Amino acid sequence: SAAGPGTAHGLAADVLAPGAAAGLVAACLERTGRLDGIVASAGGAVGGPHLEQSEAADWEAAYRWNVVGSVELIRAGRAALAAQGGSVVVIGSKPNPAMRSKTSGWR
Repeated sequence: SAAGPGTAHGLAADVLAPGAAAGLVAACLERTGRLDGIVASAGGAVGGPHLEQSEAADWEAAYRWNVVGSVELIRAGRAALAAQGGSVVVIGSKPNPAMRSKTSGWR
């Protein structure tokens, strides 16, 4: 049944898996009959602690994880969001200088 006012539902998936973003939107619509908002909070880092230890594949993986996953989710939900006048929140992160073991903290 449709959710009432003030009700939120959370769904999680690997948004880089083929069809996962569309599956999330479909599950939401099946569960509630509408999509009022998306909170895209997927991301992370890969690779060694220093730039010279990184490879192009590390950069590509980090980009897909941090950018493409959110974009795919937003694209999948666009029509349903537009029907409700819904909103999107994208959560990113700022590299922590103390954590140099990940792509986002390369030196």
